[in-house]
Amino acid sequence: MAWKVIDILSGNHIKISPKWKWAGQSGDKVLVKGYLVSLSGLPAELAEVMAKNRLSSTIKDKEITLRNPTKAENGVLYCDVFYNDINISKYFADFGKELH
Repeated sequence: MAWKVIDILSGNHIKISPKWKWAGQSGDKVLVKGYLVSLSGLPAELAEVMAKNRLSSTIKDKEITLRNPTKAENGVLYCDVFYNDINISKYFADFGKELH
């Protein structure tokens, strides 16, 4: 299934349509797994703006797929996000990697 990114909420949070459904929960927000903006080595505010801008230019108003969900909490799904079959965390190699 494909979802459309309708808004970029932060450097690693997006809003999608239609709502996702997983493990008895649903919502329209996704936390993109694979990188942590806070580990970029840049000042926090600058890192957040850069990550948000990069997400916007990469996937805003585009169709994505959601894979490998690990949890859903407060209407937010934690998962890998793919655009054109590429995990978008690859576009954030200069940001710190998320440890699982």
